[in-house]
Amino acid sequence: MGILSMLLPFVNPLEKIAKSISEHKIAMANVELSEEKLYHEERIKQFETQQLILLEETKHAITRWIRPCFAMPFVIYNMKVMVWDKVLGLGTTDSLSAEMWYIEGAIIGFYFAGRPIEKWLNKGK
Repeated sequence: MGILSMLLPFVNPLEKIAKSISEHKIAMANVELSEEKLYHEERIKQFETQQLILLEETKHAITRWIRPCFAMPFVIYNMKVMVWDKVLGLGTTDSLSAEMWYIEGAIIGFYFAGRPIEKWLNKGK
């Protein structure tokens, strides 16, 4: 299992919701009792509502800026390390803690893996 596949459920909650909807539709097709079918229908409606909410949130300016604001400190840090420290040789920067590396990895994973998926899901809307 690659790093990308491990990060994807955290990066793109829409994929996780779509998978849950699919699982409940399959389960609903395989059961015969009306009570069990009703349970799966309710779960599907709940997941579809969550999916709709996530898609609607991406349309508002405030929610669109939250992710870039979280990413900006890491962009500044990486630019400083690469340009100032490495390219120009004008300084040294302390390394990030292990926790910050995980956060940076998740943010990078979102932008390079999750964003294209999100754009594809929103295509035609």
